[in-house]
Amino acid sequence: DRVWSFDPVVSVGGEVDDNAQLTTRTDDIVELTGLLLEGAVDIGYRSETTEFLFTPLVQDRSYSDEPDFDSTMIDAKLRYDFESLRNRWRFDAWFNQDTVRNAERADSDIGIEDPDLIPDDDTGLVQLRGDRDKLVLRPSWAFAWTDKSTSTVRFNFRDVSYDDVLLLTDYTDMQLMVDYRLDFSQKTTGFVVGAVRNYEADANFAEFDSNALSVGFETRFSPTLLMRARVGAENVESPISGLDETRPIGELTFIRRLETIRLLAQYRRSVTSSGRGRMSSRDAVNLNFTRLLGERFEAGIGVRAYSSKPISVLPGAEAFGRDYLQLTTLFAWNITRTFAFRAQYRYTVVDREIVGESANSNQVIVWFDFRPLGIRQDR
Repeated sequence: DRVWSFDPVVSVGGEVDDNAQLTTRTDDIVELTGLLLEGAVDIGYRSETTEFLFTPLVQDRSYSDEPDFDSTMIDAKLRYDFESLRNRWRFDAWFNQDTVRNAERADSDIGIEDPDLIPDDDTGLVQLRGDRDKLVLRPSWAFAWTDKSTSTVRFNFRDVSYDDVLLLTDYTDMQLMVDYRLDFSQKTTGFVVGAVRNYEADANFAEFDSNALSVGFETRFSPTLLMRARVGAENVESPISGLDETRPIGELTFIRRLETIRLLAQYRRSVTSSGRGRMSSRDAVNLNFTRLLGERFEAGIGVRAYSSKPISVLPGAEAFGRDYLQLTTLFAWNITRTFAFRAQYRYTVVDREIVGESANSNQVIVWFDFRPLGIRQDR
């Protein structure tokens, strides 16, 4: 069967943030109270072999007491998935245009169920003005050699550019990955992944090449619980500065899906790109947990925590490492089939190495949603 879906939503909300720029100076704190307007639509198509989803979104933030912080975010995600007898083609694309201030705050979408789609790049700084554009393209092709073995080729492309922003620089990050997977049993699959990468930025000494190799396995403890573990290393070289370093990489991920519960818990060690004109080693913990509380209510909690250490290009270079923690809680109430209420609280802490002090903020956002076609039954 071929099924098209169209799910528009219009939202009105309010925001309160007691330290919008996460500053450590008590005499320089910016408190924001503002009005939020948002429009989005999910456009989907599904058949026996094909799945397509396109989600454009526009969000406007206006602060009457601090108009310099007014902003408009444009966000669009696209996914195309085609599967035949032995081949599977997939294409993911993501475009985001937002202010640099918002870009530093880690992605807090606790509805993400694919751990590979949680961003790990470092492209913002809350204390700066200006805009950031980010484009991510992720095509992939998987070929099944037999019923038990598969090879996949993936290409990840990220392009980030800034408009009137100091300290940050435009860059591109390209990575080609090839993996081989073998089913050891009905429950366990082993894999090996090789990758080559190129990072270039519009700054001095800002070109890096890397090679990575990792091995791991996935095992399904039950129909509802999946574990993935991976360990490896990535060698980073700079043809300009002569840098040659090898960093460990890996992950441990648990995914649990029940009728009323969604859980994703992950530790990830990776080499990441940034708008600083250099690459970094990042230790990150990600947690998404949502639960349906009856037919009308849903609650969730999310964690984004990481420690980022730049890979030094030259001895004595400035350190821009940081420790980051964001806790998010979410409560949603489907008042009727067309009207819903959402409340979100975020507590954020950042400790910048170059500053030597930590800062925190409390942010509350409430939304009233209107879905003219009603809430989808699969939500």
